[in-house]
Amino acid sequence: MNEVSKVIATGNLALRVKIKAADELKELADNFNTIINNLASGMQNMANSLRDEKRKEKELAQSYRDLDQAKAKDEALLISIGDAVVAIGINQKIMLFNEAASKMTGIGTKDAIGQPHNLILKFQDEVSHHPAADFINTALKGEKVRGSRIMLQKANGEMLPILHTTSPIFDSQGQVTGVVVVLNDVTRERELEKLKDEFVSLASHELRTPMTAIKGLVSMIMEGDYGNVSEELKDPLSDIAQSTQRLINLVNDMLDVSRIEAGRTKFTFTEVSIPDLVAETVKTLKPIAVQKNIGLEETGSPIYKVRADSDKVKQILINLANNALKFTDHGRVVISYRSWGRYVYISVADSGIGISKENQEKLFGKFSQVNSSQNGRPLGSGLGLYLSREFARKMGGEMWIERSEKDKGSTFTFALPFASSVL
Repeated sequence: MNEVSKVIATGNLALRVKIKAADELKELADNFNTIINNLASGMQNMANSLRDEKRKEKELAQSYRDLDQAKAKDEALLISIGDAVVAIGINQKIMLFNEAASKMTGIGTKDAIGQPHNLILKFQDEVSHHPAADFINTALKGEKVRGSRIMLQKANGEMLPILHTTSPIFDSQGQVTGVVVVLNDVTRERELEKLKDEFVSLASHELRTPMTAIKGLVSMIMEGDYGNVSEELKDPLSDIAQSTQRLINLVNDMLDVSRIEAGRTKFTFTEVSIPDLVAETVKTLKPIAVQKNIGLEETGSPIYKVRADSDKVKQILINLANNALKFTDHGRVVISYRSWGRYVYISVADSGIGISKENQEKLFGKFSQVNSSQNGRPLGSGLGLYLSREFARKMGGEMWIERSEKDKGSTFTFALPFASSVL
């Protein structure tokens, strides 16, 4: 036992005590051997655990290296991308500011990183020139903000038109850890839009004068100012007059679009009585309704007044009601109004052909028309709904399609703010 214990002390756990006697010495030797076995097993387990830890340490180190490489690759991509990219942490400080962002703002990358975003990125509303809505904080709450045109103030004070997309960054638990803001310089696009608007405005002005003359001359011919008109010529002259009027309407709509997009549309705000304007609209369009044998009705309280431009509101009403009459073959068209919070909701409902879901998405675009069901119906310019919604928005309201079902009709609604005297 003494010899075995000396060998074990050197770290060799392979030896065991061998005693053949069946007495207390044998029992002691067995206990001694059991201790050696347990010690050997413990040492083996420790060796295995150490080997596993070493392996895990190597795997973790490789994972860190892979993560660092991926991070470096992503950062290199964001830094080299052509669009301005800014990453902002949950503490509202800038974490990444690529070269494009530096060129756009005139602020160096090193000067921007670590700074609060509102000291580096200063945005303004392009119309009011007031500070823009804080879309970065909105994104930090987990909401994605996309497609807004605003002005960015550069380091030298120059204002740059941009289009931004702002998205929150989530961790594996779904918690917001920051936001990424992508900024696009739209100066060139604005210049092209300006040139387009100027061309449309000039062309429309040049077209309106000869078309008005054509309309006047055709009217004079049909009234006999140049002699009797044969029956064979009356229908062609009537077609010419109608076509000329449609062209004049198109030119007027194009001029309105050009003016409103250039910010040159003038609004005269007064207290406007919605019941009075609805009554005027019904009176104006009643002959068309009678001719088509369609009911044209109004309903609502007589007390509603809004702060708006009377002419623009009437233009919206006539456009919506005229559209309703155009696409309704039987039943009725109802113009109604009601209060909702600080707004008056004005609705035009019909029992016409309805509008499909795919067409509803295109209704308020420029030159958009419901082509599939216009056979035999007078064509419009495709600008009426676009202009109506823009007018409503410029007067502090909004417009939308409230409902539409195929062969059951549609309801268009626009909202305008109450006049202050009736709040």
